[in-house]
Amino acid sequence: MPLTLGWGQVLLRLCLAAAAGALIGINRGSHGRAAGLRTMLLVCTTAALAMVLANFITIEANKANATTAWRIDTMRLPLGILTGIGFIGAGAILRRKNLIRGVTTAATIWYVTVLGLCFGGGFLLLGSIATAIACVALFLLPIPEQKLDQDRYGQLAVTTRPEGISEDELRRKLASSGLKPVGMSVRHHVSEKLKRICFDVQYREREMFDVPQQLVAELSHRPGVVEVSWK
Repeated sequence: MPLTLGWGQVLLRLCLAAAAGALIGINRGSHGRAAGLRTMLLVCTTAALAMVLANFITIEANKANATTAWRIDTMRLPLGILTGIGFIGAGAILRRKNLIRGVTTAATIWYVTVLGLCFGGGFLLLGSIATAIACVALFLLPIPEQKLDQDRYGQLAVTTRPEGISEDELRRKLASSGLKPVGMSVRHHVSEKLKRICFDVQYREREMFDVPQQLVAELSHRPGVVEVSWK
């Protein structure tokens, strides 16, 4: 860190951090994520502010006499910022049964924190390059990613009477449709003489785009089947 730090340099660092956080936040906000423009801007600027403060503390410590009580590890401040930001990132991740959302947003929060540390520490070129990499990842990579044939996961739930369809029969039906069962659970409703069979399945998105809907329609007309749902 430099031995002196002017207010013009401080303003430049904070403005660059705010601009980087805002740019990345625009992307998250446009996708309807809770951590959008304001969150990313504040996180990035706060991290930069922590580094600027650590810079000022270091300068004051160097000015102090060696016999005084100025003994402080200034790097604990930015390291504490990185630790604390994990709680915000964890709050951005949502799990709804077999669907997990918010992982990219959580990673982005962590990323803009490090960006803020770069700008706040005076490493402006490094921070600018990292911002450009983030923009490529968030704005450009989703375009070719949409064309990739990726694995997807879903859940087929069938509520049936005993004479309707069995677990083994439903498993064979899934396999013949190109859906790979990866988990199963059965819940019996004794008083109603019903059972609910749930299969977690894996499939290729492009190859099996219409298969789940077709399977639901076919099973719904099966004698003894009360309800079929796909999630």
